[in-house]
Amino acid sequence: MEKQETFKFKKIADMSGQEMYCIARLRIDTFVTEQKITEPELDDQDLTAIQVFLLNEEQNRALAVCRILSVGSWPCSSCCSNTWATSWYKNDATGAPISARPWC
Repeated sequence: MEKQETFKFKKIADMSGQEMYCIARLRIDTFVTEQKITEPELDDQDLTAIQVFLLNEEQNRALAVCRILSVGSWPCSSCCSNTWATSWYKNDATGAPISARPWC
């Protein structure tokens, strides 16, 4: 039977150091290293956002990451901030964000 990938939904306070490292690494690799964006990637919104992420089988690398920000009454006034995915996971050469669209 094929192993099913499972996305996790957590606030930073509930994450392990390993999970936070994997998320930060993918976000920094995408925006700072590949896209040469010089603004800080981690911000205060991360402290209250729900982090949605998928780690590889070894649990040492993020394959996809999204953060959900609450901009009003939860959940219908929430939005999905940037979404990141590794280029080898997306089967795409860019590793760029794959979407940034409202949930509701």
